[in-house]
Amino acid sequence: MHFKRIILLMVIIITINSCVKVDDSVCPACPTITNIIPGSASFDDTIQLIGNHLLPDLTKGDSLQLKINNVPIPASYILKNTATSITLIVPKAIGSGKVSVDINVKDGLVNHGDVNFTYNPKWIVSTLAGTGNHGYADNSDPLSAMFKTIVDITVDPSNNDLYVLESDKVRKISFNGGVSTVMTFTPTTESAIACGRDDGIFLTYKPNNCKISMIDHSMGVNTFLDYAGQAGNCVDVSNVPIANAGFSNLNDIVIDFNMNKYVADGNSLKLITNTNVYKIAGSTTGYSDGDYKTAQFSEIKSIDVDPKNGDIYIADFLNHRIRKLSGNTVFTVAGIGYPTFINGPVATASLSYPNGLACDTARNIYFTEGGHYAIRKIDLNNGVVSTFAGMHHDAGSMNGDAMMARFNNPTKLAFNRALNTLYIVDSSNYKIRQMKFE
Repeated sequence: MHFKRIILLMVIIITINSCVKVDDSVCPACPTITNIIPGSASFDDTIQLIGNHLLPDLTKGDSLQLKINNVPIPASYILKNTATSITLIVPKAIGSGKVSVDINVKDGLVNHGDVNFTYNPKWIVSTLAGTGNHGYADNSDPLSAMFKTIVDITVDPSNNDLYVLESDKVRKISFNGGVSTVMTFTPTTESAIACGRDDGIFLTYKPNNCKISMIDHSMGVNTFLDYAGQAGNCVDVSNVPIANAGFSNLNDIVIDFNMNKYVADGNSLKLITNTNVYKIAGSTTGYSDGDYKTAQFSEIKSIDVDPKNGDIYIADFLNHRIRKLSGNTVFTVAGIGYPTFINGPVATASLSYPNGLACDTARNIYFTEGGHYAIRKIDLNNGVVSTFAGMHHDAGSMNGDAMMARFNNPTKLAFNRALNTLYIVDSSNYKIRQMKFE
């Protein structure tokens, strides 16, 4: 008799745990999920949950709560709900975990059914800032801010803020949200912006104003200072103290982790230390690899420094190639010298006026091209050039999956290595776009 009582007690406990309240008139059966088709998916994919008793009785005031990885799924993502299936769109960055269905009835009864789901992250394009209209407006909501002529962008590595260079302003997109104006100045021909860790903001100018200026904010007040070069004296003078240096055609500036500053000056690459300016690659206009002193370029548009080994990647605009300075030697990374659009192995891939350029920590180079609407990638691990986002002949402003997204004249790029995020100047959409692996 004692044994039978124990069995009876166990049955009661199991029943209570399965259904908080046993009442066939309220919950004839608890919901169960037996399968997910497919069992793994990415953002914006459609999946179907297969099971039983998945439809709440709305006439009794019941409701359904669906969760993935313990995160509630908004009703707007559910496309169809029947007693035996639920069809839904996968939300962004939902993560992997249990999928549960809760039937919440009016008297508080809750029942569960769950099964595992695997979320596959992918590169997603979204708008970081800008309404898409040409104009000027700061705003605490970045999506309500407006931009005019966006020239360049850079990441502040100390706090993940993003600085935007326009023709007469420097704007800031705060990591915590909001667009503000850092400084306004007389319109000139700024060409690039860079920001180092606790070292101010640097701007380059071209032509007829071939100098580098600095916005010093170390004392909490923005102060505009001349840094290198001489306004109106566009002569190439290198291997001299900063005060005596000259530049001829400044296109880009980057700052590495050691606070070294590299500038693209026409057909040469220069290094600015705390005291001097040195030419580290380039000679006359043309195309040739090899020794840094005799290597030739034809208008360097953008540069970036590999954070792992210090190699410098170069967008050689009129040579239709991506080049690299490694040590004292210049190499061609990709491009055959003809302005066409062909993906594939780096030895045969074709580039067309490479413009913006940025690299990540995983040996990938991202670049834009003049007259094309795509973001392309060179994977140095397998030696392949591919389309990373957008379509080269199709302009637009669509967000979403990288290959479905569209841009309108993307120009400069910046990569936040701490956040694994690529930022894009979408110039003819008057927006700053971003790509995240989520």
